[in-house]
Amino acid sequence: MSVPLVVASLAVAGLFFYLMDGGNGVGALVVKQLGWILPSFVVVMLVVWIGCLVVLVRMADKVLQRARAMREAGDLPGAVATVRKAMEEHHPKKSPTSYGRLCFGLSALLADAGDHAAAESVLREGAAHFPADGAWTVAVATAVAAQGRREEALELLAEAQSKSPREAKVRIAKAEQLIALGRSTEAADALRQAEELAAAYPEHQRTPIKTIRQAIAAQRERTGDSTCAFDVISKADG
Repeated sequence: MSVPLVVASLAVAGLFFYLMDGGNGVGALVVKQLGWILPSFVVVMLVVWIGCLVVLVRMADKVLQRARAMREAGDLPGAVATVRKAMEEHHPKKSPTSYGRLCFGLSALLADAGDHAAAESVLREGAAHFPADGAWTVAVATAVAAQGRREEALELLAEAQSKSPREAKVRIAKAEQLIALGRSTEAADALRQAEELAAAYPEHQRTPIKTIRQAIAAQRERTGDSTCAFDVISKADG
């Protein structure tokens, strides 16, 4: 019998005796003991759960480190196989953080090797497990854009924007594609929105605010708006 089931059984038994003997005797004693056992058990389980997540993430990082070394040694198939095997062991629903790390890491390996189509395929596979997360859609859009399909990338970014409406990173990615298409005015508007979102909803940003502002400044320089870019950099350094 599992530990949670044992504790739950004790709680039910204690409550039963407590009600039967009017709050005296065995029932009162069990309930009193459970008064400190249950909270302690919850805390212990929470610590164990967090510890397991940390271990899984570290395992994923070690796998990616090993895969990158194999890639640098010229063994791309071996590197891909190594990460693929680890992805099978890190279920996307049970350990989404470590799975995501492996998936993004594999797509980066493939993209660095010039196989952007394979990188896109890996990211779409991962995104299917997290349909409501705009970050995955942004990643797919980036892989699509790397293959020259920028209009399709913009459509994906519009989808990501509806999923993560307060995340500045989506607007920055949109601006990058608009700049590449020569649509500087629209890009400038997207960057303005990104800056406003970063300022208004810092708690919704998965990227540090300073990094976001630096990214905004870099894209504004690409549009030729160097003065505004300098203002954004000043805020990032402030």
